[in-house]
Amino acid sequence: PTLKLRSEIVALRTVAAGTGVGYGSTWRASRDSIIATVPFGYADGLPRCISERGAGGSVLVRGKRAPIVGVLSMDLATVDVTEVAGARLRDEVVALGSQRGPLGESTITVEELAKTAGLIPWDVLTSISRRVPRFYREP
Repeated sequence: PTLKLRSEIVALRTVAAGTGVGYGSTWRASRDSIIATVPFGYADGLPRCISERGAGGSVLVRGKRAPIVGVLSMDLATVDVTEVAGARLRDEVVALGSQRGPLGESTITVEELAKTAGLIPWDVLTSISRRVPRFYREP
């Protein structure tokens, strides 16, 4: 992958089983869970539908996949990091691209994200908004 869409955990909360998360509390914790708040959302280019109706959207934290829970908002995503051992504030979160961390190494490709959202890859790439900072690196 030549592109990485990343952010970091800005808040961690423990929620009790049955607690709703996100707009309309559409997702409810089936067990006590640790929920991370990440500052990126559909205004940054993440397809909103990856968090709706069990679409299965996920991100990478510490090299491990973690599901997006609740409805993706304009500026924030909520992620269940219960199964991500050692997740902490300021940990990198990758929505698109590769990550190597203490729990492994994984990649979310643009093709995978597009398929999850029911889009084509070009829709995903061209939706990344201008407010997302770009950093270019020489090979």
